[in-house]
Amino acid sequence: MQLCIRADYVTLGDKLIGTTNNALGNFVNVLEREFPSDDYTSEKYILNCLQRKRKAVYGLNENGSVLTSFYMFMNGEHRRALTLQIVDTFRISNNVKVGLPTPINKADYSDGMVFNVNSAVAVVYALLYDYGFNNLRIVQCGLCNRWFATPNMREKFCNRNALLAGYEHLHCEQAVRNALQNLQRRKKKVYGRLYENGGETDINGCPIAIDDFLNKCAVYSDAIKQRATAANINAYSDYLDGCLSRVGLRRYKKTGG
Repeated sequence: MQLCIRADYVTLGDKLIGTTNNALGNFVNVLEREFPSDDYTSEKYILNCLQRKRKAVYGLNENGSVLTSFYMFMNGEHRRALTLQIVDTFRISNNVKVGLPTPINKADYSDGMVFNVNSAVAVVYALLYDYGFNNLRIVQCGLCNRWFATPNMREKFCNRNALLAGYEHLHCEQAVRNALQNLQRRKKKVYGRLYENGGETDINGCPIAIDDFLNKCAVYSDAIKQRATAANINAYSDYLDGCLSRVGLRRYKKTGG
């Protein structure tokens, strides 16, 4: 089967994997949906790979072991710079049998490259090879956790539509920015009402001190600074919704507008 990695998109056989920079992440994401796990490098998952019935993924007969190979290569990191030498360690450690790519335009690799592949691990290797050839980095999006390639190691978010309720029409980076602004507005609403009331009780007479509120907000905020995942953003949002209700304010509408 031919894997065609063009300048702007990637196909495997007659199937579109996605834009070139998102192709590896899209491919891994499909595999993760087929073979879900909390830890792809655990002994339990590896044993399950050996025992489970294989599934067809993009026309390839797979058992999910490629995810172990990929996450062991990443070694717990959320980003990694790639060179052809580094990528070759993936090929060697996984015994990948793939020949050198051929250029699409038969002259050079400016228009992309073609690999003949027969397994998911070969697809992953080929995409890593292309990224290493072009001096790209692979980064795990801080919001949606999907992987993407970028020339800039400092980028934190991919350009896919966000997997965050109310912000699906925005790319991940803009979605996070808007969500944080939304959270800050709700925090100020609660703080303002507490300040007006002396910061002692909610509408039911239960204690809700300003210092306790600010400390809890700081904990949620720090978690988002570490990883601005949908789970962390939603946890902070739910806490603020509860506080808004407790101080007698209408619940703030969760939208991305």
